[in-house]
Amino acid sequence: MKNPSFSIIVPVYNAEKYIDRCIDSLIKQTYSDIEIILVNDGSTDKSGSICDEYASKDDRIKVIHQKNQGIAETRNVGIRIAIGDFIIFVDNDDILEKKSTEVFWKIIQENPDVEAIVGNHYSVINDKCFFRIKNKNIDKKLISGIDFLTINLLKRCFDVAPWLYIVKRDFILMNSLYFKNLVEDIEWTPKMLLLVKNVYISDFFHYFNFSVKTSASHINRKNRALDILQICKEHENLFNNIEEKEKKVLSKYLLFIRYLDAIKMGQLYKKESNHLVDVHFLKRNAVTKGDRFSLFVFLLSPLIYYRIVFKLERYCHKLLNKKLKKRFIPYETK
Repeated sequence: MKNPSFSIIVPVYNAEKYIDRCIDSLIKQTYSDIEIILVNDGSTDKSGSICDEYASKDDRIKVIHQKNQGIAETRNVGIRIAIGDFIIFVDNDDILEKKSTEVFWKIIQENPDVEAIVGNHYSVINDKCFFRIKNKNIDKKLISGIDFLTINLLKRCFDVAPWLYIVKRDFILMNSLYFKNLVEDIEWTPKMLLLVKNVYISDFFHYFNFSVKTSASHINRKNRALDILQICKEHENLFNNIEEKEKKVLSKYLLFIRYLDAIKMGQLYKKESNHLVDVHFLKRNAVTKGDRFSLFVFLLSPLIYYRIVFKLERYCHKLLNKKLKKRFIPYETK
C-alpha cells in the first residue's frame, strides 16, 4: 500500500476551544492523500476525546495519547510514527488553508529534488490578519537552505516557526532532526536549513497562526532564556563550518543578537544571574563594528545597553524593513 504524500503532525494540549477548527481545516484539504497525526500530550480537558471522535469518522486520523512531555517530544512522537513522504507541522489552535497540500504536492511533482518547502503565513488577531512577505525578493525558487537563511538574515526577518516549513520525512530521519528543549523551534529550524540542499521558496500563504495560544505555549522565561543560550553555543559549532565569509558573518550576527535577546528575556544581566552569561561567546561572535560597540556598552552597563542601544538597534531594524511592514487584510478562510 502506498504511503500518503503528507503526514500532518499536531501536538494537542488543552485545546478544546480550538482543536475543532484545526482538525476541520486538515480533513477538508483539497488534496486528500494525507495522514493526520494528533498527539494528545496529557490534556486535562476534553481535547483527547474530541480527537478520538474525529478519528472514529476519518481513517486518515491517528490519535496518540501520552503523559505530558512537552511540545518538543510530542512532535518527535509524531515524526517517529509518520509514514508520509513529507511532514507538515500544525499547532493545535491554528489552521491550514484548504488548498495547502494541493499546492505543495504540485511543487513537489514539478521539483523532484526538493527537500523542503517554505511557505508564508497569516497572523490572525481579533478576526483580522496581517502578513509579512518574506519571500518576495528571492529570484530563485529553488535554493540551498544556507542561502535562504542568509537572505532572511539580511532582511532581518528570519522566522523559526516549524509550521512554516514542509520537510521531506526521509531527510528528517537521515539527519536525526528531532526537537529538543523548551525552545524547540529556535534549535531545530536553523539546523535544518544548514543541512538542506534544495529548498523551494513558495509565495503561497498556507498557514493561519492565531495569536491566542494554549497553555502549551507558556513556559518559564528564565528557563527559556537559558535554553536559548545553550542552543546558541550548539549552533556556533554548526555555523563555524560555513565556508563563505559573508554568510558566516551573518550567521554570527544571528547568534550575537539572539544571545543578547535571551539575556534580556531572562534578566540574566542581574547580579545573581550574570555568572550564567558567557562573555567569551559574545566576544567571539561580535564580528562587525556595530556588534563590537554593542558589546562594549553591554559590558560597561547592561542596563544602559538595554534601555538605549538595544531599543535603538531594534528601531533601526524596523526602518530597514519598511517594505516588509505588516499590512492588515480581512480575515477569510473559506
